[in-house]
This record gives sequence, C-alpha cells and structure tokens, in this order.
Amino acid sequence: MEYYAVPYKAFLLLLLLPGVLMACGPAPDREAIIPPPGAMIQWPLTPAPETSPRNLLLNGDFQEWYGGLENPTGFSVPNGTMASFVARDVMYGHLDTLGYTARQTWQKVDHDTAPDSRFGTNVDVAPGQTYRFSAVAAADPGLVAQIDAFARDESGELRLVKGALVEVNQEAPSRYTGTFDTGEATRISLRTKLSPVSSLPGGVSWSAWELTEAQSANELTGIDALRAAWLRNTRDHLQQQHALYGGASGWSAQIYPIEKNLGRVYREVEAQPERALLGYDQFVFQKLDLNYLVHVRDFVGTSTETGYQYRPAFRALVALDRALRNQGKTLLLIPVPDRIHLYADKIHKPASELPPAYLPHHQLIATLVAHDVAVTDVAPLLKHRRHEGHAVYWATDYEVPSDTLGELAAYTTPWIQELVGSKKPEAVHYTVTEKELPLRQQAVAGLAPGLQKAIIGETQTMLSVTDGEGQPFAPAAESAVLVAGPFARLYEAHGASLAAQFSQQLGFPVSVLERPVEFQEVPRYLMESDSVARDAAEIVVFAFPEYALLRPGW
Repeated sequence: MEYYAVPYKAFLLLLLLPGVLMACGPAPDREAIIPPPGAMIQWPLTPAPETSPRNLLLNGDFQEWYGGLENPTGFSVPNGTMASFVARDVMYGHLDTLGYTARQTWQKVDHDTAPDSRFGTNVDVAPGQTYRFSAVAAADPGLVAQIDAFARDESGELRLVKGALVEVNQEAPSRYTGTFDTGEATRISLRTKLSPVSSLPGGVSWSAWELTEAQSANELTGIDALRAAWLRNTRDHLQQQHALYGGASGWSAQIYPIEKNLGRVYREVEAQPERALLGYDQFVFQKLDLNYLVHVRDFVGTSTETGYQYRPAFRALVALDRALRNQGKTLLLIPVPDRIHLYADKIHKPASELPPAYLPHHQLIATLVAHDVAVTDVAPLLKHRRHEGHAVYWATDYEVPSDTLGELAAYTTPWIQELVGSKKPEAVHYTVTEKELPLRQQAVAGLAPGLQKAIIGETQTMLSVTDGEGQPFAPAAESAVLVAGPFARLYEAHGASLAAQFSQQLGFPVSVLERPVEFQEVPRYLMESDSVARDAAEIVVFAFPEYALLRPGW
C-alpha cells in the first residue's frame, strides 16, 4: 500500500505507548453498531466529490448479506466442485471493516477447477489501465489462499491476467495488496483458490475486498492530498491499536467483568439521593457520568425494529462535512474523550488494565473515517499525558483545563498549517502566561454535606493568551480558520479558550461563531445561519466532548 507522507504531528501516535488505548464506554455488540444488510442511510445533502479512490466492487465490504442466503450480494459462491463452501460469519471489524465476514472453508484443493466454480465476483474495468486490489483476511494455521484475476472476453471465456494477485497466509487479520494491468480487457473476474501446500481442512476469513484505480497519492494535489493522507494516517493508527487486542470480539471478552462491575456501581449510585459519587483519590463524578458510561453502547447509533439508525449527532456531523466541502471548505472534527472515560479507574479498580470504554470511541472514529470525514483521534495523546503524570482533567471540577485545550491545539496545528499554506494571514505574536489559582471545585456541590467537608482544595494552572501589546486575545471577525463550539470561547475562570490557544500556535488570530451556541447546535448554525466568520473561513475546527453526542437537539 502506498502512503502520502505529510509531516504531521499526528505521527506522534506511533511513539505513544502501545498499551495506551482509547476509552469511551463498555464494549458494544457489533450487531448493534454496524448497519444490517439492506439498511439505507439518507443524508440531507448531496455528498461532495470523493477525495480517495472508490471501491469498484459491489458490496466489497460484505455489508449486504441477507440472512439465509449462501452468498453476499454481488458475489458467487463455490459451485459444483465441493472443494470449499462459504458461510456468513459475524462482524469482527478486522482492521476497521464494517461488514460481515465471509468464512471460506476448504475440504480439498481447487486450483485446477474452473474459475467460475470458485468464490469471487466480476467487475467492469477500463482497458489499458492499472488497478489495485486489496483484501482484509486471516488464514487458519498452515493454510495459504490466493486470489487470481481473470479477463472475461465477449464470448464469456476466461483468460488469466495475474495469478496469485494476493496470497493470504497470516493468522492475524492483515491487509493484502496487489496490482494488475487490464490490457484489452473490459471485464475482470476475481476468484479465490487454495495453494497446494496448504494443510486441510482449513479456511480463510474474508473481511473486505477492494478494487480501485491504481492512483498514487502524488496524483492528488492540494487539500485533497492532505485529506487523503490524514484519513489514511488516522485509519492506520486505528488498525494498529485495534489489532493489539485481537479485534472487537477479543476486547469484549477481556473487559466483560469490568462492564459487569461498572453496571453494579451504577445501580448502587442510582439508589442514593446525592447527585455525585466520591471515587478513589478524591475524584468526584456525577450520576450522569455513570449513566453515560454504562449506556454508551448507543455512542454512534442504535439498532431498532425497523433497522439500524445512526444517531442524529452522527448524521449532523456528516451532513456538516458535506455542506462545507460543497463550499470548498474543510471540516476538522476533534472528539474529546470525557473525564469519565480517561479516569474510569477512579470509580472502579479493574483487575485488567484494559480501558473499558475503548470500543465505542474506536467505532466513532472509524465510522467517521469510513464516511470520509477528517477527524483527529486525541485519546492516545491524552492517555499518554495522564501516564506521564499530567492532570488531563481535575478531580473535583468538570471543565476542561486550559492546558489540556492547549495540548489539543498543539497536536492539531501542524495539519492546519499545511491546509492554510501560503494563505496564512499576517503574523501576530502571542504570549502565554500561567497563574496558579484555587479551583472552584464545581463537582463537590453534588456530594453529601459530610463528604464535602472532607475534600481537600485543588488548584488550577490558568493559562492566559495576550497579543504583542499585552491585550487579552480577541478573535478575528474573519479568518482562514474558524474554531466553532463552546470550547472556542473563554471560560469565565478557567483560562485561555481553544480559539486563543490555536491562535497562539498558528501565529494569527482565528475566528469564532458570532454568538455562543451549544455543541449540538453548531452543525445547524453553520449550515443554516448567516455567518461572516463561516463565509470567510477555509478551515472549520469543531472540538466537542463526546458526551455531547448523546444530547438531544442535533
């Protein structure tokens, strides 16, 4: 696979501890997360032109596979030879694939059988072109499977174009890639076969097939190239982290005891009159925090009697991305893992070190990437900071510390600088100052009076951003970069906003929305309201706490 190298600070993820993973709720039932076969999602706006190659294979991700049918839509199963058979397996989500798994089991070798009698599919192609094929698959020990590419002429006869286009031989889910030239062919048949060196019986789990025109990243230019590189980088890091624990099923099995204990804690807290819970090390959590953590299976969407439905928040974010791209603008989403996710161990001390909330967060990022939405995964960064001893969140207050917002800005700024390029406005020198102040400790008010007296005072390091004349940061009315949402504005007593910190990192003032709006109101405001800041911006940054996805009003 080819990669487009862009010097993002996002590559810091490769240096983070391999055990530092995302955390956002109990492991979900993948059947509840992934749309079932035949589910239709309607976006309110027409999608913008794609910035990455389109999969030419119908149903290459095996999402359309109706119960009781032996073959996924668009594919034919082994016929007549009895050498192998194909069955629908569950949605393992290997390397962030979204559909069912096609489990092919061989009883005997089939390399000398007619290609049409093997598992595979047909696709129309352009003559004289080069195509890239990739498959996500995992093989049983001792089994080697291959996929051949055949050209089909007008009479229906098949001619081998490239044998062993890919060869699957690894037990761990992996991506296999190969290229072929079509010559004069206008239709290609892709068919599996078993290598004679394989141990039988055995099989392969096919998670996805993809065929694209062989387009190198260098053929993309400008923002399209940057978007494609950013999406690939995010996707690759997700795949690496997901594979560490054997995919969704392996992760679910290991954290099942943690889920049960968190559910027990939630039920106990529900019976108490207080609005908050005192955990370990004086961490105070609201009941709503626990409710969110226990019910976060609905993070991206829910399964209903009428089929799978994405949450309104997810639909709104994708619609916003399409609307801005239709206007030639770029949206960058920054979902910020919540306090309850990064510090769930302050409620319950699990025997395992696995984050109990990893899978829903992972699914959110992966689903946004699958819909071609540029998103930054900051969970590993924040977990790494906590591991190094930094207070990512306070123990007794719910707000996001200004230095944490500063880390998010510093982490994302290099990519924004690449997007702005030569259009960067005149530089402004900003200064950041620190001041130690007593923390308001808003969370303590929800505890019983006796517990409130036992809480030790906590301090905050408040950051302030001033310009070259010593004046407090003021956003621009118009700027190439618009930072949207409540994080963009100054907290009354919690220091520099995200907009101020982005301005300090970028070296020029960013803009904010003309009036304060809640997180769930941002997409509608940007799509429907008259906004000078939006019209002038080329890049819109929207950072939001992940609990906001479960709020009504999107």
